[in-house]
Amino acid sequence: MKITNYTLVPYTDKDYNFIYETKKQAYKTYVEQNYGAWVEQDQLEMFKTFIEDRKNNIQIITLDNKQIGFVDGKVVSNTLYEQGNICVVPEYQNKGVGTHYLTTLINSHPDKNISLRVFKQNPAQNLYKRLGFEITGETKTHFNMMKKSK
Repeated sequence: MKITNYTLVPYTDKDYNFIYETKKQAYKTYVEQNYGAWVEQDQLEMFKTFIEDRKNNIQIITLDNKQIGFVDGKVVSNTLYEQGNICVVPEYQNKGVGTHYLTTLINSHPDKNISLRVFKQNPAQNLYKRLGFEITGETKTHFNMMKKSK
């Protein structure tokens, strides 16, 4: 069953632990593959910085009043939208949430290029390619991807 009836709710400080745990579930394996052991204290310190930098752009994905993930992104110029994280808790993955979110984002910003980064090991890059994102560069650990405006 595809899930498209979720709502996006702005981040509040009460969401801090949910975001951390969801991000950990989504990225721990990739962090370990790329950087070595997941050191909880180090990750918690980096997460504090992440929240301070992005809390005004984070939205919680909710379904029937249950938190099922989060996204963050922002307009950075007249021609660019920068998509950050798209994290969905495991039990709701592969149910169309990410596809629906990105399709809605693309349709609501037809005049903007949309950029994002994805770990090279992350199969989500297949979703991004399917929606028209192309690899525009790479680092040792990530692909930079862009969906050009219409």
